[in-house]
Amino acid sequence: MSPKKKPATGNNRLRQRAETALTTTRAQVKTMTLEEVQHLVHELQVHQIELEMQNEELRQTQVELEAARDRYATLFDFTPVGYVTLDDSHGRILEANLTLCHLMGVSRVDILNQKFERYVIPDDQQAFKRYLDFLRQTAGTHRSDLVTLQHSNNPRRVRLEGCLETKEPSSMAGVLRIAVEDVTMQEQGEIARDEQRALMTVVMDGVMDAIVTIDESQRIVLFNKAAENMFRCPASSAIGQPIERFIPERFRAAHQQHFQHFGRNPEPFRHMGAAREIFGLRTGGEEFPIEATISQVQIKGKTKKLFTVVLRDVTERRHAQEILKEEEQFVSNVLETAGAFLVILDPQWQILRMNRLSEEIFQRSLAHMSGKPFWNLWASTREEAQAVRRKIESYRAGTLPESFDAAVVDKDRQRRWIHWNTTAMYDEKKVVKQFIATGIDVTSRKEAEITLQATYQRLERQQRELRSLAAQLLTAQEEERRRISRDLHDDVNQRLALLSLKLQAVRDGLPEHHPVTPMIQELYENVANLSDDIRHLAYQYHPSILD
Repeated sequence: MSPKKKPATGNNRLRQRAETALTTTRAQVKTMTLEEVQHLVHELQVHQIELEMQNEELRQTQVELEAARDRYATLFDFTPVGYVTLDDSHGRILEANLTLCHLMGVSRVDILNQKFERYVIPDDQQAFKRYLDFLRQTAGTHRSDLVTLQHSNNPRRVRLEGCLETKEPSSMAGVLRIAVEDVTMQEQGEIARDEQRALMTVVMDGVMDAIVTIDESQRIVLFNKAAENMFRCPASSAIGQPIERFIPERFRAAHQQHFQHFGRNPEPFRHMGAAREIFGLRTGGEEFPIEATISQVQIKGKTKKLFTVVLRDVTERRHAQEILKEEEQFVSNVLETAGAFLVILDPQWQILRMNRLSEEIFQRSLAHMSGKPFWNLWASTREEAQAVRRKIESYRAGTLPESFDAAVVDKDRQRRWIHWNTTAMYDEKKVVKQFIATGIDVTSRKEAEITLQATYQRLERQQRELRSLAAQLLTAQEEERRRISRDLHDDVNQRLALLSLKLQAVRDGLPEHHPVTPMIQELYENVANLSDDIRHLAYQYHPSILD
């Protein structure tokens, strides 16, 4: 049984050709001379060496090609962009690099021969299909709108860029080559930047101060709403214009010097106008006072700087300050010319200010008395100082205003009485900021009170003497009444009783119808009436203490 003939392959055919050529060569060698044979052998040896060298070059080329293939495979798998090859008819995945697998959160084995749209969220699948149809119908490379890939942990936003390839080997004919770029972080960054920009716009337009940002050429790059209102110029007209447009002409040269000096210094910000008053210029040519703070920032990755100026219109504040200054001057003039003492004290009752009348009466200036306790300076004695101190300290727990009188010693070392009224100024937390004490000289009143008190005491003493004299007079009166009553009762009345008995005896001794009898009877009755009157008078003079 003869062995089966192997099917002809590329190597077998080459061997058969070589054997045929060798058979022919052997037949020819038999007819050659020795020299021809030696020459042929030499040619064959040279050809053999050339073949060996070519074979070595081919092996080296193969090694390099394999290394290049490996590098390409590594580059293909680990490039930051996902790559996928889809068949043209169904959109199935034929090839995919590892980056794409990581984007979708699956292994390469699991996604091969799967439809790519399976890994697109349902809301974006129709858009993905339209994109594939567009690639099939339109030549060239085209980008898609953003689509979202499903992921095991979190969806990924991607942008597709692909094309249709039709000239491929038979196994890869009609395929779609698509690059998948992960733009999740980029989109989140854009969203964050948009939010930051919106927040910055809200903040910039919401602040009351004008904010103007300029570049190194002093041209405006940012102009917020407050700046529009301050300078009466819309941002569209201000941006790109030089900042000198809003600076009065007489200040522009000085501004240039200060700006250049600030730009060369490393200080991040500086308050402008501390040494001199600065002004801005409105669109209509009106100048107005401003306060400004300038800051500089180096843009990261660039050599240029941006300068931001925060401006505040202080026109109303300056006007209010002028009014306040005038009012303070008016109040100061009133206080200095007032006929009352005025002392302003700190929460520890130390002197902060006093008016001219206070300085004059004590012959001490405010500089001498400032910071000294209120009670130690103006009390005439140590005991009075302590009393005033206790009185004042009791106000801390009480309710102001309060008033008290205190004795002081004036410039002539004379004792004077001052009536003090005290009140307090509080902050928003109801904590005392200052005490205010006003006083009037009540020495005359005090002296009058002392005189009145002495007079009152003298009157009381005289009243006591009068009461004693009245008591003595009353006693004497009672004694006299008692004596008169006794005399009337014991002497006169007894005599009248005796006279009445004698008249009765005479009347009884006369004959009936005697002419004298009526006269005696009348005398008898008069004596009886007189006796009754004397008894009544004696009763009236009877001492009241016996009633």
